[in-house]
Amino acid sequence: MIKWYQHLYLDQKAEKKIEKLKSKIEDGKISINLYCVCIASNEDNILDIMNVNELLFRHYARIPVYIVGLAYSKENALKLVEEIVLDIYNNTDEFNAREYFYTFLNN
Repeated sequence: MIKWYQHLYLDQKAEKKIEKLKSKIEDGKISINLYCVCIASNEDNILDIMNVNELLFRHYARIPVYIVGLAYSKENALKLVEEIVLDIYNNTDEFNAREYFYTFLNN
């Protein structure tokens, strides 16, 4: 089950195609070189980066995946993670993504 953060972090290329990308991901269509930044599945981590094709695994249909960013390369996804972590720290003085996105996680 995919849940989208309302104010997604996007690289330039993804920004131009966001509605089309969301639709393709939700429909389970394969996409080359597209990465999502998600709230970490392991509570000891901050964020996960995964190729969107991993979302095709049945495992992800049974658990919520909270997507907060999309990028067209792993390098750009890493830049998004840097931006997100800095935003979290600048707003909270902590690195707790779960707490920062708390409202989003509970909707």
